[in-house]
Order: sequence, then structure tokens, then C-alpha cells
Amino acid sequence: MPQNAKNKAADLAPASFYFIDSTNVSQTAAQAFGPVSDTQFRVTSTLALGTTTKVYSICAGQVFIQPQTEDSSKVNLVLRPYRQPVKGLHIKYSVYRGLNRNSFIHSANAPSGEAQLIPYGNLGAASQFMNIIWGHLKTFNNWDDAQALDQAFLAKWVGFDPDNQPQGSLLDDYFFTINPDNTGDEEEQKPFEFPMIARGIHLGDAQGSIGLDVVLSDGDYLPLTSDTGLAFDLTYVRAGTVLLDTAQRPTGVVAKQYKEALYHFMDPAAYWGLHYGDKGKLWADQGSGAIQLDKEAIYSQVLAPYHNKNRAYLYIQGHLGRSYNYYGNYAFAEDDPLPLTLGEDPETLNQQDFTTGGWPFLALDGTQDHNEEENTWYVQLIIKNEEPLLYGAVGMLDDSAENNFLYGEDLTPTPPADDGTEETVPSPYSLSIALTLAAVAEGGSKANVATLVKWVYDGASLQVVETMDEEEVVEVKPIDRLFGPVNIAQRLSPTTDLAIEWSTHQEPRIADMTQLEVQGVGKLAMNTQVVYDKIAYRDEQGERQLQDRVLYETLLVESAGNDYNSMILSDVNGNGARSIPFSEEDNNFYKLDFP
Repeated sequence: MPQNAKNKAADLAPASFYFIDSTNVSQTAAQAFGPVSDTQFRVTSTLALGTTTKVYSICAGQVFIQPQTEDSSKVNLVLRPYRQPVKGLHIKYSVYRGLNRNSFIHSANAPSGEAQLIPYGNLGAASQFMNIIWGHLKTFNNWDDAQALDQAFLAKWVGFDPDNQPQGSLLDDYFFTINPDNTGDEEEQKPFEFPMIARGIHLGDAQGSIGLDVVLSDGDYLPLTSDTGLAFDLTYVRAGTVLLDTAQRPTGVVAKQYKEALYHFMDPAAYWGLHYGDKGKLWADQGSGAIQLDKEAIYSQVLAPYHNKNRAYLYIQGHLGRSYNYYGNYAFAEDDPLPLTLGEDPETLNQQDFTTGGWPFLALDGTQDHNEEENTWYVQLIIKNEEPLLYGAVGMLDDSAENNFLYGEDLTPTPPADDGTEETVPSPYSLSIALTLAAVAEGGSKANVATLVKWVYDGASLQVVETMDEEEVVEVKPIDRLFGPVNIAQRLSPTTDLAIEWSTHQEPRIADMTQLEVQGVGKLAMNTQVVYDKIAYRDEQGERQLQDRVLYETLLVESAGNDYNSMILSDVNGNGARSIPFSEEDNNFYKLDFP
């Protein structure tokens, strides 16, 4: 390992507000996030509420309210983060399921376009959220209190207009579309604006139960085909609880592909568990005002009711984006060892498949007997390449990791001496990879604190069969991994006819650039930025012309094995979809930074 190598400190630095105020809550296995069967996976974590409970914003962001299809007295609420609450973990949406409709909507039976929010005169008993948005409306119209009492606040002004919002329309379109209708030279702006609120705002109340989905983002771009078949549309948003069900997958989507959709979600218990530790900050209001919880309170007061409070999730992504062994490239043959080993003793690890309940992840639920504050689990992965590469995208690898990479001698076992026997055949598995997790005392043993760990691994090359004049086998080369998906479109509708527009793909990919013989560059973890711009030029007749252009730009997240000091070089939270006007006169096309 290079002399300058050092292990990056765990620095997710999560900072969130707990989403309910009640400690009188419970959860059964049937309400918890996770596999229901090998064909169903519950992505909504539901808590049973013992009393009417206040509901809060987890982070600063925009709010979108929708009716719930299973209970007309309830609404669901989508919170899109303005700033990411956890560094390096991209939260796209938090979907709250089951708030009381009367916390927001005053007219119970009015058509959606005529529905009103709680009147100004009723704000004394209303939520902080309602008071804030009424304050914005008063300021915008320069109303005093007497004038506001005579005014109606139509719910469609903040996006609640379900009669005119089709079930199959995509959630992203409501947040990212600037101009949904362009007719001739007239540009019609959206007739509503989603409210922007701060962290810890009282949104409304819930009773009976409250559900939460934590949706992970892979970027702000418009896929022309879904990589899993799951549609984040208003049917999804309005449901009371959501199951991934392979029996209900879209036509043409195989079950294995549909199961990959679980990587778009994380268990809320694991999300709160990320805050357990010295760098985590979690605030809560439990009836006496907002307080910051210490790690003991995070476990005993927040995590304790969750069925999965002691489950650690290990997501392993292959170097081309699918889950580990999705393509079967980590199995030598049908009768060869399973694709990984797992256990708490590196000398007695158990071979197993990369599944839990038939779904592509590992659930670490077991306890260990010791007096330490951490549990350590050991994993071995299949190696079929000379230079395997592992990157810890979320969560730390062991102390030998360089900038959260393991490679070379850190993964590859020393071949046994050849004595002519079968015992000299090298193991197909890597060296043991230590996975250290925070632990708490439970029943005389140490149990994991719920959390999420995500690895990206390249240990076996992929080959595809390309048929041209004759059949030939083509290997997927390192250079093929430098960019994210290309079958995509710009996420935003254009603000003008002439614009430069950005989209981002934030699902990390890894590549060993030494295989491309790039001097001074080693192992890379990368995101992709896609820029849609124009270039003005004059043709042979001297007439000004415009040329459309699309650029795919790799953004370095982390690196290892370089001749220079490794460091985080790009904003891992990404700038997201955005656009600026393009000027023919200035020819202000996008200019690449020097690498």
C-alpha cells in the first residue's frame, strides 16, 4: 500500500429530527420493513400509535400532500430534502403515510380543485406548518389579519389537486417540472409552489398508525427505461403501505430485475440507527419541546419500538450497478461454493447465498457474547480477477482500508504452496473483510444497532455475447465503467427555448485505472454529471447555427492507490438537476474543468 495511505474517518455526520413525538408506539413483524416472502418485500415501516401523535419534518425540504387511497380520512405527505441530512447517503424522498386529513384540509367533500386548507381564523389549533404557509401567503399578498380572515387558501396552491393529478403521473415530474405546458410562445408556469420548510416543523397529527418510506436517490435524471420496473408514481405515493410484489411487476420485467428495486429504499429503523454515535445528531419532541438525544436515548426511546432495531443491512452492489452476483459471475459452476461466506469468527465462516428471505441483501441479526461496544462480522467474497476492488460507499471498511478501498493484498489470499495435491488449489474467496457495527446489550448478549452498510465490489469480470458476422465473446472493459446510464433524458423541463441543463447520476461506480495504464491514477469511485448544452457557430454561408450537444462527465468521489494524496474531490451530495439560459451572442457553452 502507498506510504500516504490512511483510513478515512467515518463521517456520515447525520443530523435529523425524529418524525413523531410519541413514545407510546409499537411495531409488529407484519408492520416492519423487509421481506414478507420470497415474492413480497414491504418497503413501508408502520408504527402503531397509542394516542394522537404530532408528526415532524425530518429535514429541511419541500412538502407535497396527496390523498391516501386506503383511508379517505388520511393524507400522505412527501418530503423532498433541500439539503441532505446524511453526508454521502442520498435521500430522495421521505414518504409519510397516514396523517390526519383534517390537519391540512378544511373542506371535507369539495372537489379537489376547490378544497381549502384550514382557514386563517382556525390557526390557533393548527400545526406549525399551516401557520408558516399562511404567513407566506399573507406576506405575498400584503394582507393584515382582518383581510386574511376573509380569504380562502385553496389546497391546489400548494399542490393538493388530486382530480387533476393522474395516478400514473411520476412523482419526480411534480418536483422537477418547471413548465409543464408550452403552447406556442406562451409559457404556463405551474399553478402551485410546494412549500419549503425547516427541519423539525410540526406538520400535522396522526392517529391509529403512521407509516414511513425512506427512498434512496440515484440521481436527478429522467430514465427512458426503468432499471427495475418500479414506478415512483402517484399510485405509489397514495398507497397506505407499499409492497414490492413480483406477482404484480410490469410486463417484460423479470422477477430478479424487479427485486433490485429494494436498493431504492432503506429501513427507517436503520436510518435512525445511523445517528447512534458520537457524530450523529438526532432531535426529538416528546411533549416538552425539541431536545437533542444522546446515543442511549436514540436506542431506548427511538429505536426500541422497531421490530428491526437490531438488524444491520448489508447492500452489495456489483461494479456495473446491479446487486452482487445478479449476473451469476460470482459462481464458478452450479456445484461450486456459494458466492460469499459470513460469520463472527473469521476461522469458521459459513458459505451462503447473497439473499435474505429470497431478496438480494444480507440481514445481520445475530448477537455476540463479549463486553465491547461493537460487534464485528466477517465476510468473504468470490475473487475471479487478479486485481479485486472493494469500496465502502456507506459505512467503514476495516482499518487496513485506504480511503475506504480494499484491493490487492488486502483482499487476495496468498496462494498455497504447490505440493501436487488437491489441497493446493487456492480458495475462491477473498481474505476476510471485517464489518464493525455499534452494539448494545440485549438479553445478556450484544446486539447490533440497526444500520445500513453499502459496498461496491469488482471481483469478477463480466462478458457479453455479441453476434455480428459470427458469435464472439466480448469482455466489459474498465473504460466501460467510467460513466453512468446513457439511455436517459434531462430531468427538468426547459425554462427557455435555449438552455444549458444538468442532470446527475449518483450511484457510485468503481474502476481500477491502472488496468488502463493511466499514469498516476489508481482506484476510483465515481458519479456522473450529464450536461445538455448548445454551441453557436457560423456555417459556410456565414449564417449563425446552433448545435445541440450532450456531455457525460465523470466526477471523482474518492480514490486510492495514486501517486498523489487521495481525497474526496467532488461534492458527493451532487448539485442535482438545474439549468441556465444559453446565449447565442455570448456562446456560453459548458466548459469542462481541468481534471
